[in-house]
Amino acid sequence: HLQVKCLNQKEPEFELNADSARARHCRACHWELRIVTSMASAPPEHKLLALQCALKLADVGHLSTPPEVHRKWTSKLEAEFFAQGDEERKRGMAISPLMDRHNQTGVSKSQVGFFEIVALPLVKAYVSQFPDAKPLLDGAMSNYNLWHAAAAEGDEKSSRAS
Repeated sequence: HLQVKCLNQKEPEFELNADSARARHCRACHWELRIVTSMASAPPEHKLLALQCALKLADVGHLSTPPEVHRKWTSKLEAEFFAQGDEERKRGMAISPLMDRHNQTGVSKSQVGFFEIVALPLVKAYVSQFPDAKPLLDGAMSNYNLWHAAAAEGDEKSSRAS
């Protein structure tokens, strides 16, 4: 019932607080309908690719969240990576990239690389086909800019220290 109400609105945030669960649900329904409608005449392989991209974007969705939420997720992922590296070290295995807490260049640099090589090209490609998903790109760019500034600040500090 809420979905139908939301989809009938011209603007998904109509009379709703933008941060409320109901507003988020309405926006999601609105985007879902727009995507399904725009994909109706697409060849099956394009539909599959669009769904695969959407699934990957959902997997890295924290990249587009507000900075405080994104940093919490990044911290949790880093802890998970380091736990895996610790286990690999304990078993005498080669430690996977980004998983070695003793040989790490810093999360800000690895985040900048991840955004530049993986995340931003994916989000930009998706938004080019589904313009209503632009808030994902806006959020990702905001977080990328924060990591980029942190990495630059770290570089500046280390060059002053030498």
